[in-house]
Amino acid sequence: MTAARPLCCILIPFCILDDIMRQCLTQLMASGQNIRICLVVDGTDCADAELRPFSSDGRIVVLRRDRRGGPGAARNMGVRWCREQGIDLVVLLDSDCVPGPDFIDGHLRLHERFTDAACIGCGIRGEGIGPWAAIDGIASWFTSIPELPARRVGSVYHIPTTNMSFKLSRLPMQGDLFNEKLRTGEDIMFLRQLATKRIKMLYEPYPVVLHHDRQRFAEMIIHQFRWALHTYSVRSSNSVSPVLRLFYSLVQAPLVPFTAMTMTALTLWPWIRVSIKYARFFPAIFILALIKSAGIIAGTLAPGLALRPADAAEHGA
Repeated sequence: MTAARPLCCILIPFCILDDIMRQCLTQLMASGQNIRICLVVDGTDCADAELRPFSSDGRIVVLRRDRRGGPGAARNMGVRWCREQGIDLVVLLDSDCVPGPDFIDGHLRLHERFTDAACIGCGIRGEGIGPWAAIDGIASWFTSIPELPARRVGSVYHIPTTNMSFKLSRLPMQGDLFNEKLRTGEDIMFLRQLATKRIKMLYEPYPVVLHHDRQRFAEMIIHQFRWALHTYSVRSSNSVSPVLRLFYSLVQAPLVPFTAMTMTALTLWPWIRVSIKYARFFPAIFILALIKSAGIIAGTLAPGLALRPADAAEHGA
């Protein structure tokens, strides 16, 4: 007789119950797995009536945050609930993603196969209409291309929390997993903490989720700039004096073209391994890399820009 699989939780933070979120939940509810789906409403007034078609399912629990805290804070709330319920295996999924029919079973099988891995990230395929969605997908998901082989996660190519699962019992953190002060980059900080402890992390191409990429030029540009702001806060100590941060920024400013070139190469190389046709995106990705470089310098000069408003005030931003 086959042993029963352990209970796992699909954790999804969200603000608005839109069509993509509904499609995501419908796909998950079609699974007959022994699961819980933890929905964390992040500081919005999403009405109970909107959620009723889903919350009436006994596998779904809805948690609410009083004020907007971002995905890190919402995921921390969900993880606390999982610990209270004795659930060890947690699967993270974003609200703008649609999983495939094998999503839950795929993550369960991976953890059955790799019993010594604490954290496993899987493939992400961007979707959207128009050139900006295509560029946004290339810039965002180069670490999680489904066509690339499995690998052990190192320091260069991380795994996004967009499609990730982990065993709480194998993580070194006993409390919250994600830094709630950061606007972005809380997932990078989480992975850096695991890497420091030499925790085994893997990338496996399947199961895949479809991510709804940004289809507007302005949204894509703003996202890339804001995403770069956390680089200093994640990698350095905020105790570094403003004078040293200014000196570092002045040194880095003339090197921006070279920094952008390196980022472009790191972004495009995984795609080119799939097909040489992606080389044609070099100009667009290089421009985005220049914008990211500017964001890195801005975040170094004013670390508070990477933080949420209440925390930024402590840093004079």
